[in-house]
Amino acid sequence: MPGPPGVAARRRKGRHVKPDRPVRPLRRALRAYLAGLGLVAVGAALSEWTGSLLPLAGAGSAALMLTAALVREIATARRRGAAGRRDGGRR
Repeated sequence: MPGPPGVAARRRKGRHVKPDRPVRPLRRALRAYLAGLGLVAVGAALSEWTGSLLPLAGAGSAALMLTAALVREIATARRRGAAGRRDGGRR
């Protein structure tokens, strides 16, 4: 017997059940930002261990690229919020 009606989760061979609702773009961007911070911590540890600044530089550039999605989502949300106001976004 299938699950309750209206639930669109599927089970594939050996895979977990995926929820029917998509991940919000802001949440996805926040996860990417936090992953970038984790990369910086790993890069700092590797720099300490190897004595080279190259791992930290690589992790910093990856964190910067992962931060761009969060900045884009915040800017898009602000533009959407400003478009809905009568004063044109001015306060």
